[in-house]
Amino acid sequence: MKRGVRSHFNNIASFYEAKKKSFYLDLMKSQVQKYHGRSVIDLGCASGLALSWVHADVKVGLDFAIDFIKAGHSGISYLVADVEHVPFRDATFESALCLDVLEHLPSFKVVDEAYRLLTKNGVLLLAVARSKYEWLLDLLEKLNLKLPEGPHRWLSDELVESALRSAGFNFGKSQKMHMNFYACIK
Repeated sequence: MKRGVRSHFNNIASFYEAKKKSFYLDLMKSQVQKYHGRSVIDLGCASGLALSWVHADVKVGLDFAIDFIKAGHSGISYLVADVEHVPFRDATFESALCLDVLEHLPSFKVVDEAYRLLTKNGVLLLAVARSKYEWLLDLLEKLNLKLPEGPHRWLSDELVESALRSAGFNFGKSQKMHMNFYACIK
């Protein structure tokens, strides 16, 4: 699955931001701008757009699609790596983002990695597509009205929430359009 995801996102990197619909970007931006800290990591950062909205002294973007990193925003340190095996020490970051990534992974390991990377009382913002909108998102993709999602799996709220609890997070959830946003505290 990961190989297909990497290939897909490398193929769309050059036009990804330009093709994303403004309502989607505005939705993400309104959620992301609530999170700051001295140090923030974005797990599956793509071009770093979400990190460009964050006020922090240290901003690290991590993605395994190198073409996204090549198209990165300035003011961000980038690392090409797998979000399920992050090469940083425990408790390195005050905040973490993981937006529209979990459903493209074969496991929930990124949730455990986020927990490991966060300092005590660190915050993770996790955004996951709501599975009840699978039919609509698939239709919009087939009609070329949205970017193709690439390989992914539809995750139930129960599965995501179980993974967050298992990792040790306390969290709240809000639903905005087709996305679930989890504000998680270590």
